[in-house]
Amino acid sequence: MTAKVYRNGACETHRWYLSAAGQLLEDIQRYPASTSCANATGTPTATGTVTLVDKVLNTSANPVFTFARWNDTSNPPSLVTMTAPVSWANVSLVDRITVLVNVSQPENRQPIVVQSAVDLRNVVHTS
Repeated sequence: MTAKVYRNGACETHRWYLSAAGQLLEDIQRYPASTSCANATGTPTATGTVTLVDKVLNTSANPVFTFARWNDTSNPPSLVTMTAPVSWANVSLVDRITVLVNVSQPENRQPIVVQSAVDLRNVVHTS
């Protein structure tokens, strides 16, 4: 998942992904001359990578990130899972991002599963 964040007078690109080695990583690159994230300008800084979680067991069958939108045409409205990766044409329709991390434990203990969902604000509510 990639997002642009305007912070401390510069646009930053944040990318979260699962490495082949089973690590949840975050890449951060800063565009110092930006006045907004609509136009990330200036010479970007070197990409910094941070390891967020080691020993992640997620696969393509149970991805770390899932995306959903509200179907306002159903009664009552329902959440509909969107196919990932979400295209730029449909990114404004994303209403909820769910993060699920399944982490291996030592000594054959059961994995730890952590899940959280974020409902986005200021999104389009029509499909």
